[in-house]
Amino acid sequence: MLEEWQQVSRWLASESTSEVIDSTPLPTQKLCLSSSRGYGQIAEALAAAAVDRGVQLELESPAHQVVIKDDRVDVTCGDISIDVSSVFSSIPLPALVQTLDPPPPTEVVTAVDRQRTRGMLIAHLVVPRSQYTPFDAHYFPGLDIETARLSEAKNYRSADDPDDL
Repeated sequence: MLEEWQQVSRWLASESTSEVIDSTPLPTQKLCLSSSRGYGQIAEALAAAAVDRGVQLELESPAHQVVIKDDRVDVTCGDISIDVSSVFSSIPLPALVQTLDPPPPTEVVTAVDRQRTRGMLIAHLVVPRSQYTPFDAHYFPGLDIETARLSEAKNYRSADDPDDL
């Protein structure tokens, strides 16, 4: 766990994406880059490292207005307004655009409105056989299928799974 935190700390301290890539050791064997405790572990590590560096996190606080100034940003969440130098947000783009003051140019709003995304739902199914397919992932890019990706985790990780599980 300490090694994962150290890696996140190096990433947060990096000046650029190339520094992150250059500082990340290349795998010497087949490797799955999923976190050991699930997808939430990545966000938890980033949040903890940010707080360690003085970042104030406002969770479960929907932003109602984001006022952009010359070198500052005022974010209003409910009755609280916070003046900050930077904002990292998970607000979906269409909602974020609606909170911005001054509003972005019309062409930006139009471009955001035209974007299409698919939500993600992770479901784990147990298939009682040693291997379902030889592939680790199957992608379905069309919108006619509700599933975007089907993965067989056994094919990209090593574990002591029973043969029939």
